[in-house]
Amino acid sequence: MKKVAKSEFDHVVDVHLEIALEDVGPIKPWFDQNRLAWVFEHKLYPVPYSGRTKKEVIKGYPSYLREFIAHRLMGDLLPSAEKQTHGRVLKRENAERSAAKTKFDQLVDEHLKIALQEIGPIKPWFDPEVQEWVFEHQLYPVEYGGNTKKEVVERFPLYLQQFIEHRLKGNLAPFVEKRTRGRGGKREGAGRPVGTTKAPTAVVRVPLDIAVWLKADPNHLDQVRALLNH
Repeated sequence: MKKVAKSEFDHVVDVHLEIALEDVGPIKPWFDQNRLAWVFEHKLYPVPYSGRTKKEVIKGYPSYLREFIAHRLMGDLLPSAEKQTHGRVLKRENAERSAAKTKFDQLVDEHLKIALQEIGPIKPWFDPEVQEWVFEHQLYPVEYGGNTKKEVVERFPLYLQQFIEHRLKGNLAPFVEKRTRGRGGKREGAGRPVGTTKAPTAVVRVPLDIAVWLKADPNHLDQVRALLNH
């Protein structure tokens, strides 16, 4: 049978499936006594899947999630399903932006490569104080902690990438910029004009699902501020 080439939309769906699976993390089914079946569902995506074995669920869940993503990108979700979806997969109006990388995305990739070359091998160590495997490097004030060494090795570059994005956009607080000695994200000729000010910020660690939610929509930060003012 002749293999049909993927459309541009199929490629967009694949990209967002990778994002969603990253949001979801390891697929760990549990046995539901009421259904007498193995099931899996994640709070970020209203996509329940059940099967006779754990292996069946682990293998089949991504296909169901992919169908859900395709419907969301096409704007076919019911309002109730849309309301329950908190993952980073974009809605239809933003889908075209993800079809190809922007020049800024390419610049971030170049600077991430520079930063990772400066850092070298990512070798996490166990911190008994927080009971986690952690990693940070003296060139960049970016720390990541996880349950396993493998998780830290895989996830640290993602946090470093976000840091580089903020640095390229000039969004780092002065004291954070001062602590950053690596070249990744450094803008040639960068500097705040004399007499201008910037809202103070700080780098803090929060649970991943909260970080994803805050990053998904700039309006979420306004919602947090509104809660503080009540």
